[in-house]
Amino acid sequence: MINQLHNPIYLLFILFYTIIKKGEEEMAGYMVEMLTTKDNPYSPFEEFDKWFEFDTANGYNCASYVDRVACFSDSLSDYENDLEQNRAVESILAHDPNPIYTKEVYEVTDGGV
Repeated sequence: MINQLHNPIYLLFILFYTIIKKGEEEMAGYMVEMLTTKDNPYSPFEEFDKWFEFDTANGYNCASYVDRVACFSDSLSDYENDLEQNRAVESILAHDPNPIYTKEVYEVTDGGV
């Protein structure tokens, strides 16, 4: 009988299993941030359409602002793009002198918002 540690198929299985499990661990229980304004009465997570309508009607364009600052990529996982979005929101809040901006935070518990 071949030793399992020398079987390439077994090693590939272990490698993929480890990657998948690590991905599940990363994706469960992390926070996603959305840029919003203090006067917007709607949640970008719970009432996105109303939030977006209010945001664009008032000329804030928060989603576009985050998109300009963030470095999103199709080659990144959803989790990595969420982290990039968080970085962009934090950067905007730290460097934009307009006090109207704030963030709303949502906890991802099942691998998606």
